Amino acid sequence: MISRDEFYNQRDRSTRHLGVVDDVVERPVGVIVSSTAADSRSGQIAGVALVNMIARVHRRIRLVVPPAPLIANPHHGGTNLADALQNTILAIDPFNEVSVVHSVDAIPAISIGTHPTAGVWQIGAHGARAILKNDSSEFSGADGSVLGFGLAACLGAAALFRQAHGLGVSAHMVSAWNFSEGPEAAIGPLEIGPLDVGDVLVVGAGAVCSALSYWLRVLGTAGKWDVVDKDHVTLDNTNRGLGMFAGDAGWNDSTPARKVDLIARDIGATPHFAWYDEWIKEHDEARPDLVLPLANERAVRHLIACRYDPIVLHATTSQSWQAQFHRHISGIDDCITCRMRDLKAGALACSTGTVPDADGQSRDAALPFLSAAAGLLLTSSLYRLAAGDLTTGALNYSCLDLSLGHRLVQSSIWNCKDTCVNRVSALALDRIAKGTRWSNVLSLSGLS
Repeated sequence: MISRDEFYNQRDRSTRHLGVVDDVVERPVGVIVSSTAADSRSGQIAGVALVNMIARVHRRIRLVVPPAPLIANPHHGGTNLADALQNTILAIDPFNEVSVVHSVDAIPAISIGTHPTAGVWQIGAHGARAILKNDSSEFSGADGSVLGFGLAACLGAAALFRQAHGLGVSAHMVSAWNFSEGPEAAIGPLEIGPLDVGDVLVVGAGAVCSALSYWLRVLGTAGKWDVVDKDHVTLDNTNRGLGMFAGDAGWNDSTPARKVDLIARDIGATPHFAWYDEWIKEHDEARPDLVLPLANERAVRHLIACRYDPIVLHATTSQSWQAQFHRHISGIDDCITCRMRDLKAGALACSTGTVPDADGQSRDAALPFLSAAAGLLLTSSLYRLAAGDLTTGALNYSCLDLSLGHRLVQSSIWNCKDTCVNRVSALALDRIAKGTRWSNVLSLSGLS
């Protein structure tokens, strides 16, 4: 068994090397769960997700939580909610000095639901509308959907991280349904069932895919899902992958898990332990209804662009605190090759953001709430696809800025370059899409 220091040296080598210092992550932080939130399934889901994210960075967590009966179904359960939160933290970080206390004072803290202490940041949700605030106005914080509370947990984890590092935080309301902002942000459906978007091919089982499967494990899936990846979990993957735990990385002399098997465990996908370029040679006739490219190694994005699948959706993170959603409808939006080529080289790292280190310089650090938010944006967009909302309108890119400044969301329209080589005729696109679930999207656009 490795020591505490060696555990953190291995798990946090990217965060330590790139900006997050031990002095900050060793300081206690608090999570408060109001009784109202603890009595709701969505509130419990938010609590588990929040500690899941912060335990991948902070090493001393103080919990103020009632011993409510466990309604949610986390990866690591317990006799009640307090047990489940502690078990989740320790499954991520066996050395975490977590404790249940009566109150938290003079340390950075996040409350799920209204908290009377001035200055304590609070999260909640109204439908799919996620809320982050620190004023004295009361709100139930417990009438939100899973999507709303999931996004609220991402905002809360980012706010706690920024507080601990002495960085600014602003209040926000944002919809996890359509990414609108402010008091009029869309509430979206209050209840959503298992996701059914047909046969789905997921390429890559890293941090963003882990987050996608984490949220879908809560919501449920239908249809056939295939996931392709040829990588095992390492301890440094667990600093940002919501569905990856220390035991999955071979902690305590266990065998490291295959990443595809973790996705299969969470959403019932069929795992394919292979790189995409290897897999596609054996499955050239495969025509899934939907392709989710969540990897960038071995020219994956270009290979997928050359297959002209009707709809390609994916999510990424950037080095500037962003979680990004991308839509590519063949013949309507730009191709994935043009989109990613236009973004600066290196800007799409694996869940990174910039934090100042002790000498005031800015470096990059792996941050779990970025991959969590990217996975949630993709999850929500898949539900919008199923509801017929995603394919209307020209906007094909949305960005969530978790630096929590004045504006949280930016959306735009991307187009292929004039020199793009990934163009085929409308007739060819129609033939490729024929028989797939979303072929009508191309037909309605006038391509066929």
